[in-house]
Amino acid sequence: MRNKMKTYHAFFLKNLFTFLIPMLVPILILGTMSTVIIKRYVTEEINHNTTNMLKQTKENVELIFNELDSLNIHFMANAIEFANLKSLMLKPSLELDDYKILATIKNLIDAPAMAMPYIDSVYVYLNNDKNRLLSTTSGGLIELHEFYDKAWFDSYKKHQHGDELVWTENRTVKKYNFENSAVELITLYRKLSRDQGDGLLVLNIDAKYIENHLSNLSTLPDQTLLILGANGEVMFKNKKLPYFNQLNTNQLISEKLSFYETDLNGQTFIVSKLNSDK
Repeated sequence: MRNKMKTYHAFFLKNLFTFLIPMLVPILILGTMSTVIIKRYVTEEINHNTTNMLKQTKENVELIFNELDSLNIHFMANAIEFANLKSLMLKPSLELDDYKILATIKNLIDAPAMAMPYIDSVYVYLNNDKNRLLSTTSGGLIELHEFYDKAWFDSYKKHQHGDELVWTENRTVKKYNFENSAVELITLYRKLSRDQGDGLLVLNIDAKYIENHLSNLSTLPDQTLLILGANGEVMFKNKKLPYFNQLNTNQLISEKLSFYETDLNGQTFIVSKLNSDK
């Protein structure tokens, strides 16, 4: 009886190795290949969707910079208006005709501020001994010491004689004296000339408005969309995830590849980036 059981056992093992294992080998190969193919497909699909989203976001952000460029081109192309505004800023007091000229110039900066909901305010400053500026938030010319926002002027002084023509800053501005009046801004500065220090245009962007728009984009649960400045500063983001503080944004800027993997605390993340000329 025992010999018969051994015979059955040997027969079973023989058939197992003869028929079953040769069938399992291609299944394992196909399974491995399927896993690799699916992973590659998912990665390519994520990259494709992310690239499209980045292109759309890039175009929208560049429109903001185009507003600043348009204002600059207008002032540079209209020397009379430029000279008139400079003259008004230097005058001890304005006359009736001066207010008419000022209203025409102010309409130029009021138009985009009223039409674009993401624009908080626009300032025009031409160097003058009274430190007067023209702002969309004031009725006319106002002196800096009377204005609620003075920090932009400090930034201008730091960059006034440098080579940098355009720069950005994250700022918090308190427009009124009561507690909840602080506004988060992304400020775009553009000098009217690179070397002469004639003055500058200041475009204040409502950071919350842009971030609310970005948060409505269709992204994966662990996916963060960042818009970085030239020096790696975070201008806008769609959400702040746990790994956010571990990101080296300067490394993101300096990386030459547009699609690569990076490790954060032992976890692998896929990075997709798209550069802008602005």
